[in-house]
Amino acid sequence: MQKLYGLGARRIGVFGLPVIGCVPSQRTLGGGLNRACLDSSNQAAMLFNSKLNSQMVVLGKKFSDSRLVYLDSYNGFLNMLQNPAKFGNH
Repeated sequence: MQKLYGLGARRIGVFGLPVIGCVPSQRTLGGGLNRACLDSSNQAAMLFNSKLNSQMVVLGKKFSDSRLVYLDSYNGFLNMLQNPAKFGNH
């Protein structure tokens, strides 16, 4: 981000990790017969996202003339998995 800022970027959006324990490859490789989501991978993604969001706040204060935005892809994807009917899947 510092490099982007140095190149003149003032509006930067950064995506967090999605629910990586629920992506098809992870469910197939480690989810057992029921292809369950891997909690350990999801916990790791949540920890990473928490630290990323905190770092975005720190950098936002450092580069006060910029707009840094953390984009949460974890909860959106999780919502789709937990409530498929809301998104057209029955």
